[in-house]
Amino acid sequence: MPWLWDTFSFVNGIIHLNEVTVSGTTTVNLLNRRKVVSPTFTCSAAMTVTHEGTRYSLPKGKTTVYDIRLQEGDNNVTFTGNGTVKIEYKGGSL
Repeated sequence: MPWLWDTFSFVNGIIHLNEVTVSGTTTVNLLNRRKVVSPTFTCSAAMTVTHEGTRYSLPKGKTTVYDIRLQEGDNNVTFTGNGTVKIEYKGGSL
């Protein structure tokens, strides 16, 4: 069996990837490390996401919401709509 090189990058950190199905309202906990980051959402249909009491519109396709700043620890986001959403964000670790 050939040796597989570890693709972890100390420059880019850890990449988190979640995919959820939304049917009505779905709350997702995004666990983040030290680095404060904004998530990117890829939606199969237009929907909304609520974070810390503020609602943001997400069109169909890929959108980064720079006003959502994931802090270290648990970060809850609530999606409203119907479809699937892929959530991506990078975290840092030492």
